[in-house]
Amino acid sequence: MPDEAFGLTREEVILAYRLILLRDPESEEVILAHRRNWADLRAFGQALTESEEFRRRFVPPEPEALPLDLPANAVRAEADAPGIARMLAAQRAYWERIGEAAPHWSALPEARFLPENLAANRAAFDASGAAEARAVLAALARAGRAPRRFARVVEQGCGVGRLTRHLAPHFERIVAADISLPHLRVAAAELGAAGIGNLSFVQVGPERALPLPQHDLWLCFATLQHLPPPAALWLLRAALRALAPGGLALFQLVTWIEGYGFEPESYFAAPRGGVMELHALPQPELFALIGETGCRLRELREAPGAGDRPERLLSNLVVAERAG
Repeated sequence: MPDEAFGLTREEVILAYRLILLRDPESEEVILAHRRNWADLRAFGQALTESEEFRRRFVPPEPEALPLDLPANAVRAEADAPGIARMLAAQRAYWERIGEAAPHWSALPEARFLPENLAANRAAFDASGAAEARAVLAALARAGRAPRRFARVVEQGCGVGRLTRHLAPHFERIVAADISLPHLRVAAAELGAAGIGNLSFVQVGPERALPLPQHDLWLCFATLQHLPPPAALWLLRAALRALAPGGLALFQLVTWIEGYGFEPESYFAAPRGGVMELHALPQPELFALIGETGCRLRELREAPGAGDRPERLLSNLVVAERAG
């Protein structure tokens, strides 16, 4: 039968298989069947992306919702000032060390973002904060707030600016803060080279919780989950108290981890600083703090998990508002 009788050529069928399913068709009979059944290459390509094979191989499964009968984490979230200072000093030591060795990997711990692989994956890294930036803007829109109405914006835990580069075009100015000076240096150099000029970079830590005495919008992603609960509570307390009347705090944190517990004495007794820590601040502690600081909870939503971790956990996106 001449080629004019078919909608697709043999080469188009093979190319579509290779581009979409990353393999060749099973046989010439399969190729012939597709040529007979499909008159349009676009429709054929769409059918391949909707196939069971494509979904099984390339579409991640929907995350399984956590059951409602989970036990609470046993967490002591309060510690004295010297204890919190020790926790933060250990965190600073770790993040500055990893900031010197592998700053981009520390922000997104995947092998492709290690220093030796970063050049080939630079575009993917730079684009990786876009979804989080959309989440921020959508939350502000639900609250009826325009980004440029916020005069004093703080992004706490900015790292190398993975999220900052996507937030900057929407705000007049952002103060980007981090506990690690090496991360701040990378962020300032890279975002400056990208022509992003409406940023200030400030180091924070045990001696200085926040970069500004008061702010209208406080943003914090992928940071609180790395702090021991007393240190996370200390930082959140400072941030919420520093909100101007009517100001918003929009942050992400982990509130439950399967099998997790925290007790300050046991924490200090174990060796510290060898690995990236993952912690949970339980929701009751969070809700009590919001009320204690004169704020109200506007939103609590489930958020994507804390990176590529084997633990079952609950990550939340929180929007709190200071009374006007």
